[in-house]
Amino acid sequence: KVPVRLVELSDRALEYLRRNIALNGVSDLCEAVQGDALSDRTAEQMPLCDLIVTNPPYLTEKDMRELQTEVKFEPETALAGGVDGLDFYRAICENWGDTLAHGGILLFECGWKQADAVAEILQKYGFSDVCIEKDDAGVPRIVIGRSPREDDDLTK
Repeated sequence: KVPVRLVELSDRALEYLRRNIALNGVSDLCEAVQGDALSDRTAEQMPLCDLIVTNPPYLTEKDMRELQTEVKFEPETALAGGVDGLDFYRAICENWGDTLAHGGILLFECGWKQADAVAEILQKYGFSDVCIEKDDAGVPRIVIGRSPREDDDLTK
């Protein structure tokens, strides 16, 4: 059993991820698995987690139309978060809430104007102790919530 599972959708990025795990000598601690974080099937295949950390795609459709040249090389799936940029947050809360153990933590990075909206999404899905943390520049960028699971149901 490995303590850290890293989920990656892209074949190419998965190669880099596995290579970096090996280069850093953490193969006994980390396992890279291919999966779609937006899919409930991926979440259902995971064991209970104490912590889920994600830096999801959070750009709005408007942001995507006005994308800076230096960012355009990134795959759209790594950037586009839907009309309001919040699709990933909703899907993670919906699909992965039962993957967190009782007391488990979900931690999101978000866009510089999205922290309040992301906190509302967490609360809507029953997460507790929701808080917003600022980055080193003082911008609200990290939203944290505690699992909505009421017990340590180990049937997962």
